[in-house]
Amino acid sequence: MTFTDTSRVAFKMFITANARGTPLNNFDILRGLVLARNQILTDEDINLVFDNLFAQATLTMDQLIGKKDSGQKNKQIDKFISDSLSIYTGERVSKSGCLGVLEDKINNIDTQEGLFSFVGYFLSYLKKWQMIVELWPRPGGMLEHSRIAYSQSQVPQHTVLYTAALIAEWTEAQLIELLTIIQCFVMRSLLGGTESPKEWYSTVPTIGYRILNPQGRTRDDILTSLSQRFEESQHNPTDAALAATLSAKQFQLNTRTQKGALVALFHALDGARHFLSSGGQHIKVERLMPYWDWRFM
Repeated sequence: MTFTDTSRVAFKMFITANARGTPLNNFDILRGLVLARNQILTDEDINLVFDNLFAQATLTMDQLIGKKDSGQKNKQIDKFISDSLSIYTGERVSKSGCLGVLEDKINNIDTQEGLFSFVGYFLSYLKKWQMIVELWPRPGGMLEHSRIAYSQSQVPQHTVLYTAALIAEWTEAQLIELLTIIQCFVMRSLLGGTESPKEWYSTVPTIGYRILNPQGRTRDDILTSLSQRFEESQHNPTDAALAATLSAKQFQLNTRTQKGALVALFHALDGARHFLSSGGQHIKVERLMPYWDWRFM
């Protein structure tokens, strides 16, 4: 047990000296650093506004993540914070690297209003993320789902870019164009034999940051830069290579994700909207993205 004279030191100890106690997730660290910084700036030991904001965020995350053991729950929360922090900073932030980045950003905020704005960003990201996870609302087919088969526990990286666009209040047409560009690259790369995870490590933070901070760029400019980035990717097969793959009677699929994508592709051509069953395992083929039209591949 450690006794301190101020809440600032208490929060600092909570973050840095808790390794042998209950595991902290990145949201715990965010909350502790914000409250510690607020105490430094205002001498407030308690702030009901912050308390309510963090309580609301905790409730929403509990609803989304559900009843899971603390380890699995913390992993998902850590991923959520790292994803949202990556597009906030414009650089990839790993789950284990959040502490240093959060501490740097929060310690450079000089007003309570700045702290409220910082916390407000994460709450806005959380609300938009909740809309995506719950696939609501669906005005005019905006959230027509992808037929790319991801496991239900996985949140694909394209949802991070989509969340940024929702925060920036992109129009329905712009959202659909964003998802169409992403879907084209994902499907081409999967059928070409690669899942291109490394492409997302740099693409998501860079493009997500531009969406949130256009700095004179139009949304069409951002969409064009994303399209060009994918087109020039080493993971994007040529049209000739893709045509040869699809025309072959048999071709190699190395992972379950690739197999699921192929099943999803044929499923999309039929326009079906339900679960497929394969070998006793249910593969969810309806995911976020517009309906895939093979004619514009």
